[in-house]
Amino acid sequence: MERQGDYVYIEDGAYTSANLLCIPEKYKAYIDLVFISKGQIEDRILRLAETLTSESKTRSIALIVILRGAFRFAKDLVDGIDRACYKEQFVYTIDFIRARSYVGQTQHDIILEGLDALDLEGKEVVIVEDLVDSGNTLSRVASIIREKNPASLKICVLIYKRNPENTRIVPDHIGFSVPNEWIIGYHTDYNNYFRDLPHICLLNDAGKEEFRTK
Repeated sequence: MERQGDYVYIEDGAYTSANLLCIPEKYKAYIDLVFISKGQIEDRILRLAETLTSESKTRSIALIVILRGAFRFAKDLVDGIDRACYKEQFVYTIDFIRARSYVGQTQHDIILEGLDALDLEGKEVVIVEDLVDSGNTLSRVASIIREKNPASLKICVLIYKRNPENTRIVPDHIGFSVPNEWIIGYHTDYNNYFRDLPHICLLNDAGKEEFRTK
């Protein structure tokens, strides 16, 4: 992905010491560095919501949320859409699909649930995802949705990881472009831990060892 773009670009090594921000006591031993603070996340999501609503031609979009990671992002994005359209009519629907591709530190085949039954023909569809890493999941979901003949298809992600293995897909809307590091927080988990962490942080080696699949 090119460095320039309509997103926040986090430079390699652009960390903030975790000691300068509020980190839950139970996680302090496993987090030394913060990429993106809670306040930055909230402000950027509101701007993404404003962009999605302003671009819609029909004033109606169908949001397809990829669980589990995108749940919190989707909630805050919808809140942003409500706020952006407080004075005007704007219709949105929300459907949730489940994609499973990671087990611990090993990536496996992608399993999708809940997508086959959706009627998306003629609709403005927006796929909502929290994190793009390899791009495998998004590529698979987007391919299936295109077969359903939507009027348009866009992809909105909070975090785009600059992973050199991702040659498949670049989202239409990106919150933050970040280095190819092991990140957790804001509902991005490691073996179901750290979802409740308010910031997006770098997981240290002690955290990888403590919470790895055993």
